[in-house]
Amino acid sequence: MKSFLKFSKITLSAMVGGLLFLYSCSDQLVDDVAKGEVSAVQAEITLGENPDATGVSEISSDMTLTAGNTYVLNQFVRVLSGVTLTIQPGVTIKGKKGTLSGDPATGTPPGTLIIERGAKIKAEGTASSPIIFTSYEGAPAPGDWGGVVILGKAPVSNNDTDPQIEGVPEGTTGDNSYGGNKETDNSGVMQYVRIEYAGNTLTNGNETNGLTLAGVGNGTVIDHVQVSHGNDDGFEFFGGTVNAKYLISYRNRDDDFDTDQGYTGKIQYGIVLRDANRYVDFPANGFESNGDNDDASANFTDGTFANFTVIGPIKNDCSQGTVNAAYNSGAILRDASSLDVFNSVFMGFPNYQFELASDAGTNLQFDGNVLVVPNYAGAQGTNATSGFTVLTANTCDAAASPFTFAMSERAGLTANSWSFNDTFSVMPISGSTLNSGASWTNAKVSTDAFFDKVTFRGAMGYNAVQNWNFNSNWTSFN
Repeated sequence: MKSFLKFSKITLSAMVGGLLFLYSCSDQLVDDVAKGEVSAVQAEITLGENPDATGVSEISSDMTLTAGNTYVLNQFVRVLSGVTLTIQPGVTIKGKKGTLSGDPATGTPPGTLIIERGAKIKAEGTASSPIIFTSYEGAPAPGDWGGVVILGKAPVSNNDTDPQIEGVPEGTTGDNSYGGNKETDNSGVMQYVRIEYAGNTLTNGNETNGLTLAGVGNGTVIDHVQVSHGNDDGFEFFGGTVNAKYLISYRNRDDDFDTDQGYTGKIQYGIVLRDANRYVDFPANGFESNGDNDDASANFTDGTFANFTVIGPIKNDCSQGTVNAAYNSGAILRDASSLDVFNSVFMGFPNYQFELASDAGTNLQFDGNVLVVPNYAGAQGTNATSGFTVLTANTCDAAASPFTFAMSERAGLTANSWSFNDTFSVMPISGSTLNSGASWTNAKVSTDAFFDKVTFRGAMGYNAVQNWNFNSNWTSFN
């Protein structure tokens, strides 16, 4: 086991008010800090300055990342079992860019934070002072760094006895395993956190995501997390039981919410916004849900989602009637998945808004959902016989000035719902069909105290931002 992480070009100087300040400075400044005559000194601190041959550095004792400093992830930084990494509000963590797909055998791994089984992350930001994970590059781009990976001890459905997380090469130092039998496993807290420009690809189907949650238990607290500009999925759940609220997937390139290997958690309030110019080379969806390694005989993935607004790449003004073939559906369920969806809206995808593959699970629960179907995209394509209101958009009138497109009018959203800037909003207009009609009678949700029994469908209702706090700093839409 390696020693505690080293810090790049920074010397340990003083402890003031219980906070650790690390910086290079003169002896006089050291004395001034010690006397309390100088406040916190900002520093850039490298986590993982001297990784081993597999690109790994280890945090082997409890550590706090303090406000006022910027931290840099160099290659794979692992928090070991039994150790807690605490991140104070306002801290920025920047992941360094890797080379050659991040495999230590052929290049340099990207900065990636891995919370091993039995370890904890306590990233408790606030609405006005969020914790930001981003790229170290001056001109950031999707996939610059590897993202945040949390491994837990909750149940997973996998053919392997001790599955290993994808995206971290075999032979890398440390424990890549996840899963177990502890549904209430606690991997810590992530609140008011933004993750940007992450997602590394070794090979197709072997990637890290913005936030990877593998076997994470429902003792873990996750809410108000935004994943943006990712090269792969926004959020991926490899089994586990973790619950979450207020999640945003913004302009990521692959799936926004990917659930597989028997995930059975619950999530309420989610937003997806897709960029027609950002996509992977194979089908990209809002939701993708699978069972166990494409094995329909395994235990079903059966997560429960409520109050999502999923907006695809097809804009509401007729300017983007055709999108790249890499784009697929608002949601696709297959390979032994029985995902349950309530009071959500899906729109703007070129194939289907909601798609059930022939090998999807049969114990599917849908109620109170809205599918908005642009007429040039064809039918919505779901086998579901109930639980959906289907709104068919009127024809785009190219002669109109400005263009009129009923996709937005029928759903009751404004043009800002397709905006890539800080005017973004998914609040429906007054009188919209989304402001009412939510159903909570299904046994899956009717008595479950986790779900707020709101009346609106989608992520929020008119004049009911429902604790999103968009006017604060934790979100960014640009």
